[in-house]
Amino acid sequence: MKIGNVVLASFCAIVIAGCGDSTSPSGKKANSLYVPSGVAATPMVFPAGDKTTFKKFLDYDKPVSPAPYSHPGKWMVYMAATGWTNEGLDIVTRLSQDASQMRVIQTFLYDNNLSNDVHTAWIQYDMNPSPEYLESLEKVPSNYIPIFLKMVGPPVNYFIHSPVSRTGTDAGHLRYDAWLKPYMSHTKKVGGLYETTSDFHKLQGYDKYPSEYWDHWARHFFIVNPDGVVVDAYLSNMGNVKSYGAKTAIHSLIHHLKLDYAKIKVPDVQEINYKSMYSAPYWDKVANETYDVLGLKSNAN
Repeated sequence: MKIGNVVLASFCAIVIAGCGDSTSPSGKKANSLYVPSGVAATPMVFPAGDKTTFKKFLDYDKPVSPAPYSHPGKWMVYMAATGWTNEGLDIVTRLSQDASQMRVIQTFLYDNNLSNDVHTAWIQYDMNPSPEYLESLEKVPSNYIPIFLKMVGPPVNYFIHSPVSRTGTDAGHLRYDAWLKPYMSHTKKVGGLYETTSDFHKLQGYDKYPSEYWDHWARHFFIVNPDGVVVDAYLSNMGNVKSYGAKTAIHSLIHHLKLDYAKIKVPDVQEINYKSMYSAPYWDKVANETYDVLGLKSNAN
């Protein structure tokens, strides 16, 4: 079966399994559906800084060069997810799950006439393949948006490329832990560093950036107001196995926009946990495995 067919089949199966009819919860049930993330009001920071680029939805397949990205001055749902990482759940199924969650959010916004007030973005925070494979941004490489993902979207207003650095050795890119720590509910800033107040997270490896704790590169949601301030941040699989999805993000929006549950359509969607771990850039990994099979030495080694 071709890759495209596999992706589409996975995506359709996930959407069908994950979504029921739209509902309008009321009273105490409605109030209990919002789960505060506990994040302190913090500006949204992109891990690649001024190297952060994007393409608009209508330009995905057009010969339009990616442009520098900045927050557009309206409510945003940013979903940060990897595009090429290939440890844990297989890459096709993972991207299909991520795309299905974003499509649910887009449907919620459309059904409730919120599409002009709230925009969505997919932040790809892992590195694209090597420059040799990408050629250059000016040539608008076909895999600026990963080929596995283009089959099903990504169904967002903006696709953003803002890679982190796993170890801090990539100039101009925030180290993964330094990027996420300000958005964690169990951290506090001491001097210029963020320390955890949780013994549990310390035991999991929070204090040591090379630890497996920071190898969990899964789906993260940032709900950001028009001023660029993060009002909720839901970080998946950080010290636990909880993977956040559309349901959590939607109820955060409803809370912050002060929407009336009795007057809106709310999708009934499941949030499925999955495992996604840091790995070397996908094509580097494939190349090295090929060299190993052939008994040759990779130029990267």
